[in-house]
Amino acid sequence: MGGQRVWGGAAIDAIEMTGPVGWMAAASLVCGAVLSLAMGPESRGAALLGSLGPLAAAVATWIVVKRQHARKPDQVSNAMIKLLAGKMLLFGAYVAAVVTLVPVPPRAFVVSFTSQYIMLHFIEGLFLRRLFAAPGRRVGVD
Repeated sequence: MGGQRVWGGAAIDAIEMTGPVGWMAAASLVCGAVLSLAMGPESRGAALLGSLGPLAAAVATWIVVKRQHARKPDQVSNAMIKLLAGKMLLFGAYVAAVVTLVPVPPRAFVVSFTSQYIMLHFIEGLFLRRLFAAPGRRVGVD
């Protein structure tokens, strides 16, 4: 079966899946490094925590949407709405927990979290555009 794995009845090419996830992880790493350098060494932990939540959510969202698109493309919008609701709840709890329970500079965490969130949604949007493009039409990032 080559590089394909079957998840929930849908064959997903493992290499095809790692492209967007790799881009998201690399962009998150670069963004986190830039923020750590800009905010100083005392905010490295905050920058790391600010990147983990948005990165985990973006990767999970991509995997779920990609699977749903392979199985039932007409149900992708419903899945994305449910994912958005779940992310809203999880992000609220995550931010509240980090700001109140973890001894990191809150401003550095919020700056990191916000910049990662926006950047990863932009990258996710590029790959979603490519995923939803008409067959045979190349769009977006290669």
